[in-house]
Amino acid sequence: MGKVFAERVLYIKLGRGGMFETECIEHNGTIKLGYNDCDHELCMQGKWNELKETMREDSMDPGSLTRHIEQIRKFYEEPSSTMWITFHKNHLWYCFAEETVSINSDGTKERKTINGWKDFDEKGSPLEILGLNGNLTQVQRFQGTICNIQEQNYLLRRINCEQSEEQKYIESNLREIKLNLGKLIRKLNPKDFEIFVDLVFRNAGWSRVGQMGKTIKNVDIQLTSPVTNEKAVVQVKSKCNRAKIIEVMDTFHQLGLSYNRYFIVYHSPSRDVEAYLDANSTKEMLLEDNIQIFDAARLAELAVNSGLIDWLVSVAN
Repeated sequence: MGKVFAERVLYIKLGRGGMFETECIEHNGTIKLGYNDCDHELCMQGKWNELKETMREDSMDPGSLTRHIEQIRKFYEEPSSTMWITFHKNHLWYCFAEETVSINSDGTKERKTINGWKDFDEKGSPLEILGLNGNLTQVQRFQGTICNIQEQNYLLRRINCEQSEEQKYIESNLREIKLNLGKLIRKLNPKDFEIFVDLVFRNAGWSRVGQMGKTIKNVDIQLTSPVTNEKAVVQVKSKCNRAKIIEVMDTFHQLGLSYNRYFIVYHSPSRDVEAYLDANSTKEMLLEDNIQIFDAARLAELAVNSGLIDWLVSVAN
């Protein structure tokens, strides 16, 4: 798609209550302005003071009248380098518009978009409202029709899949933190490692059932999810080899549909484990039996997400 640049970003509400959204975004590829009774010729000639005089009869207070004129003027005068954004079907949409303004038979005005509306970033990921900064999305509550976007730099970075300096710093340091957490996890003795794994699952919302390692061979933890009623079992091995992985997978396979999920968790595998797990046939078996593998790297991520960094630092050191 290429990097997106905009000299300015404006929000436009496509009709009262969004009544023009589907027409403009999904069908016509336009931006559309109401103000049906607004004199199109005066706007085209830039006679804004005269336009204001024609609209005074609508019994608006001076402040409101000025704001309406400013919004209409933006629609007519913004160059093609201005990005227009709106919200539709829980996505943010953006476009650039040709500078020519035309009037429709019902008095509405419109500009054709340049290459249509888009609701995805440079990598093709959708710009879902829930994944955007609230300072940007709160513009949906704007009571007028057109307004400036204060979060322009954020939006352009988001569309171009670029990070702020703060994000780059945090991501770089987070990678380093996870790398070192993996080293700490590998220092855990079997007893502490089992406790750590139990904490990871409990902090993720699972509840332990019964005593660990007392019920089924090759099963150290039995879990249930209070939210979904799913059942799971976990085999915890601080160190393991290919033969042990195969043995545990065979146990899980025999359990069949008794459980919804199966986990094999370890931190220090022998050299033959990685090659075995990378084989396509192994991946197919894991997928078929719904078995997930958690190694030290994955556990480091979960430690961050579960708030277990302090626990690891205190125990592993």
